[in-house]
Amino acid sequence: MIKWYQSTIFNLLINSQKLNLSAAGIALQICDVFVQELNNVDQDASLEILTMILDPFLKALGKLTNGELKERITDNIFKPLLENNKTQKEESSEDEEAFAKKEKWHRTVDGGKLPPKT
Repeated sequence: MIKWYQSTIFNLLINSQKLNLSAAGIALQICDVFVQELNNVDQDASLEILTMILDPFLKALGKLTNGELKERITDNIFKPLLENNKTQKEESSEDEEAFAKKEKWHRTVDGGKLPPKT
């Protein structure tokens, strides 16, 4: 089933630049609603499944010459996915303790002339 999906989406994206405007419109529409529909999928989907779902879009980016379609894929599919999955570094108390030690040492070395973070 996944092979059928991958080949269908890939062929639609690649052939949309060769065919009439209605085929390009379908490809653009898929790009517009893809992430919203992906949000409706089970949250427990593995990274392997997500990779298989995104595969035709990534492969198409390498072969497309249509700038509008390439831009739509990156702006409406990959950028939202990457922005929503950023990880933030959690600051631990160890980092704060290490900074406090460096600041104290810094004050004795230069007499407190430079800002501690320098």
